[in-house]
Amino acid sequence: LGSIYTEDSQYEDAINNFKKVIELGRSDLAATADIAIADIYVKQDQLDLALQTYKKIAGEYGNLVGLVYPKIADIYNKLGNYDEAMDFYQKSLEVVPVKEMSNIQFKIAEVKKTQGKLQEAIEEYLKVTYLYSQDNGLVIKALLRVAAIYEDKENFKEALNIYKRITSMAVDEAKYAQERIDWIKIHIK
Repeated sequence: LGSIYTEDSQYEDAINNFKKVIELGRSDLAATADIAIADIYVKQDQLDLALQTYKKIAGEYGNLVGLVYPKIADIYNKLGNYDEAMDFYQKSLEVVPVKEMSNIQFKIAEVKKTQGKLQEAIEEYLKVTYLYSQDNGLVIKALLRVAAIYEDKENFKEALNIYKRITSMAVDEAKYAQERIDWIKIHIK
């Protein structure tokens, strides 16, 4: 019922039903219900309550930190608390399933970029490209971010190198990369 109410955006009823599950005392169901409640708090933009709940879950159910650490990091990032976000993204890399690591790595790069730590951001984006090369969509996204940073820094030589790398790949973004190469060659001497 809690899930149905959540889908219908009837959050108060959803929370009440999830709390009933928690009262039953079965730890596996209680933990799932706690996560669902915290997720609702996020949807309602009650980020402090969500953080408290996720942290409580992490403390009580060590087997679920792979689920809640990225959520905690995302909230800190949204709140602009980038140091805490970085801490939890780094912890997340140690506990999330392998298939989720590329997204966490990308988020680390995004935080570095937001902080204005552009060289560190470039390094983190490039980690996505060589550590998680199987995630082609995210690799292209990371390369485009790197090229944009180089362009913003007026390091057009490096931007060109990145764009050329993209054009050598069989992806839709190769056309955009070629357009950027052409623009740079025409406008930058």
